[in-house]
Amino acid sequence: MKFRLVAFALFAITAMVHSGGAAARECKIFTPDELKSGTYQNIDGCAVPRPQAASCPPPRDAVYRCSDGDWSYAQHRRGACSHHGGVRCTIGPGQSCCP
Repeated sequence: MKFRLVAFALFAITAMVHSGGAAARECKIFTPDELKSGTYQNIDGCAVPRPQAASCPPPRDAVYRCSDGDWSYAQHRRGACSHHGGVRCTIGPGQSCCP
């Protein structure tokens, strides 16, 4: 019995390490218009729209404005806008990232 508990604990720890220590995230569903620029697979295994050019206001599900002016739908700040000069602004309450 004790062996089973130890084995289960080791299995649980291994699973947490391989999943980054967090529960698996659910993938967001995007509209066809948001997917028009193509997608990439993020670290959670989710298909995320590639950053796209758009004027203000920001697209509905955009999260970041890249330094080159494109809008990003990234689910994590780390790596967001990595081929677009980095993140210039994070969209949030009272922050539209528009001039």
